[in-house]
Amino acid sequence: MVSARTGQRVLELFREFQNLNRFIVLDPKENLSLAASHALIEIQAHSGVDIGSLAAILEMPRTSVATLIGSLAKRRLVSISTSKIDGRLRLLKVTKRGADFLQQSDRTVDAHLEAVLSPLDKSDQISLAHFFGEIADGMGTPPCNSRSEEHLVRHQLRRATRALRLIHADFMGAKLGSPEWQVLTKIKETGERKSISEIAAELGLFLSTTTTICNRLSKRGFTTSRKNPDDKRATAVCLTDQGEGFIQHVEQTMALRLENALLSIPAEQLRLKMNIFERVVAREQP
Repeated sequence: MVSARTGQRVLELFREFQNLNRFIVLDPKENLSLAASHALIEIQAHSGVDIGSLAAILEMPRTSVATLIGSLAKRRLVSISTSKIDGRLRLLKVTKRGADFLQQSDRTVDAHLEAVLSPLDKSDQISLAHFFGEIADGMGTPPCNSRSEEHLVRHQLRRATRALRLIHADFMGAKLGSPEWQVLTKIKETGERKSISEIAAELGLFLSTTTTICNRLSKRGFTTSRKNPDDKRATAVCLTDQGEGFIQHVEQTMALRLENALLSIPAEQLRLKMNIFERVVAREQP
């Protein structure tokens, strides 16, 4: 029987899996967010796509995608042109620099993903990919092109990540990218005994990046700083009541959506696929 508790566990597994894969920031040099990497992949797959259509594919607000595209264009990873048919449309293409970056990042990401999935044989990896696809289907996420140059799990993983709003959360009017959401939930997980540097180390983020994120979260009223109860000389980051309430609302909402999305999967198949997922996230990080 599928329950909200099952949905909650799937959400937790995805969060752990996302961190294990270091999908929070794809490339330190380019400093591309997960949302930016998803956008780049889809622009390459749908050359000439307009911003509105890309927003629908990514399931992100159009304004957020427009900002994202501005950043990619500034880095010369995508080009923007005006449609000859409709002057209101801005058409997007991946530049040579963007294509070269994707080719390089594909090798890096796939090699890491292969290591993360090493506890699974090929048939279990296929089952996991199907599971991700079933979750995305159940949540109404648009199809995602499979790319011949990427790991077999990745295209369904992209769909599920979008379905779970892990590339861009937008609940209760608060727009949070993947790094902010990961830091926020890590603070919840660790309580009041973690410094910013410890959170950065556990998430594999740069200290400067984590500090910036914590400052943003603090300005939004989600976090605050207190003396570490284990070390009075140190400062720990903790959630405010507003932060606690925000996370609870998001997780309850997503757990219920996942509960409905999983209803079409027979109970025994769901148990087996959950077991496969658990085996992956339970291993030591490569």
